Amino acid sequence: MDTPPQVPPPLPPHPRFNLSRGAWIAWAAYAVLNLALFLIRKSPADAYHIGELFGGTVGALILPTILALIVWRLSGRSAVAGSATFYVVFGFVMLGQLSQFARKSESSAAMNQLAKESQQLREEQRAALAQGRPIDDAKAVKLAERASANLAAEAANSSGNDRLVAEASKAFMDEVLAVKKRYDQAIVGIDADNFWSLAKFSTGAPAEARREAVRAYVKASTEMRELYDEDGSAMRRQFESRGASAQTIRDALAGYKKGAGTRLPLLRKIRDCESQLAQVMQEFIDFAEANREQWHVDATNGKIIFENQDLLDRYNGLIKRSNEISAEQTEYQKKMVAVPPAR
Repeated sequence: MDTPPQVPPPLPPHPRFNLSRGAWIAWAAYAVLNLALFLIRKSPADAYHIGELFGGTVGALILPTILALIVWRLSGRSAVAGSATFYVVFGFVMLGQLSQFARKSESSAAMNQLAKESQQLREEQRAALAQGRPIDDAKAVKLAERASANLAAEAANSSGNDRLVAEASKAFMDEVLAVKKRYDQAIVGIDADNFWSLAKFSTGAPAEARREAVRAYVKASTEMRELYDEDGSAMRRQFESRGASAQTIRDALAGYKKGAGTRLPLLRKIRDCESQLAQVMQEFIDFAEANREQWHVDATNGKIIFENQDLLDRYNGLIKRSNEISAEQTEYQKKMVAVPPAR
C-alpha cells in the first residue's frame, strides 16, 4: 500500500507593517499639542483654519508612516528599521511645527507691542493738537515701517491663506508708506511757513514753481484720499491681485473697517479741507502775480503796503479763508486722534 504524501507544514505568515503602540501614542500627543497651540494662538474658528488644523495633524501621521513603510520594505521587513524611521521623521515634523509656532508667537508679540505704541502715539498727537503743536509724523512713519517688517516676517513663517493675508497686508502697508512719502515731499515743496508772505513773492518762474508745488500737493492729497476710501478699495486690490477668496477679502475688509472705525469719514473731511486750501493757494498766487505793482514792502517795518483798500480787503479775505480752512482741518485731526482703538 502506497504511503500518502506528507503535507508540508504551513508557511509562516508574511510579516505585516504596523505602527507600534508607541508611534500611535506619540501621534496622539502631537494631535493634542497641535490643538492646544491652535487655541493658544486664538486662530479663527473658520472652515479654512479648522481644515488646516486637521490637515496638518493628519499629515504629520501620513508622511512619517509612508517613509517608515518604504524603509521597512527595503530593510527586509524589519520592524525596528520601520519604527526608527517613523520616530525620526515624526520628530522632525514636530520640531518644524514648534519652530513655526515660536516664530508666529514672536511676530504676534511684536504686533501687540506696535498696537500699544500706536495708542501712545495717538495720545501724544492729541496733546500736541490741543496745545497747537505739530503732530509727530516721523514717529508714525517708523511705526508703519516696523509693522511692514513684522508682516514680512509673518508671511515668511506662514503658509497657505495666512501667508496670502500677511503678504497682501504688507503690500498695502508699503503702498501707504510710499504715498505718505510723496505727500510729505509735497508739503515741504509748498513751503507753508513762507507761502502766504507777499514779501517773499516773486513773479515769473518763481510764481510758476509755486503753482507746480500746489499741483503736486493736490495730487498727493488725492492719492491719500483714494488710499483711505471707506470701501477699502486699495486693500481689496492687493488681495484680489493675489487670488484671495471672496471670504478672505470680506474678512480683511471687515478688519480694515473695524480698525479704522470712524476715522475714515474724518480722513475724507481732512482731504476735503486740503482741496479747499489748494484752491485758495492758487487764488493767492493769481492775486499776488496780477497785482505785483500794486503793493510794496515798507522798508522801515517790513509790512505790506497796498495801493488801495480793495486790494487789502482781497488779501485779508484770502488769508482769512486759509486760516478758517486750516482751523477746520485741525478740528478734524483732533477728532480723529480722539477716536478710541477698535477692540
